Order: sequence, then structure tokens, then C-alpha cells
Amino acid sequence: MENGKAAIELKYKWRKTWPEHPDDYVGYDPNCIGADGKPEVIGRFYISHLPEGMGWRWFSQWRPLEFKSGMPSGVERTEREAAKAVEEAYEYL
Repeated sequence: MENGKAAIELKYKWRKTWPEHPDDYVGYDPNCIGADGKPEVIGRFYISHLPEGMGWRWFSQWRPLEFKSGMPSGVERTEREAAKAVEEAYEYL
């Protein structure tokens, strides 16, 4: 993720979702291990070209990987803001 944005501190681990898509990230909770022995995914964000211009579209993911009506999602101006929005939604759920 972009450097120089230390004002927004992130709590969870973030990695590129796919090497060929540099503007797409997935977050993990290293303290919540799934049945497969891997950290649980908390959400994802990626750059999106919107009618209003570019933005970082984000989606939170419920811990047991089940769909819940009204799952939190949104658009932020920067990638760190999007990561923080995912983290806050994850902690709220």
C-alpha cells in the first residue's frame, strides 16, 4: 500500500490479492485461524473507476464466511482509508 500515510494506523495484515493486480488487497486477522489453519479473511478493497472518478471500493467479510444482509461496503478516497474502513466494519461485526 502507499507509503507516507502513517496517520492512519492499520491493525490487521494486508496483502495483494493477486500479483497481476497491483491495486487489489485482502486483509487477514492473524489472531483468528480458520478450519484450514489459515488466518481468516476480514475483507478486500481495490481501485475502482466510478462515475464520480476513481475510488477505493471496499467490502467487509463476516468471520465465519457466511453472508449477512447488509454487509458493510463503501468507497474511500485512499487505499489506507479503505483498509481502515474494512477493519472498523470487521470489528463492528
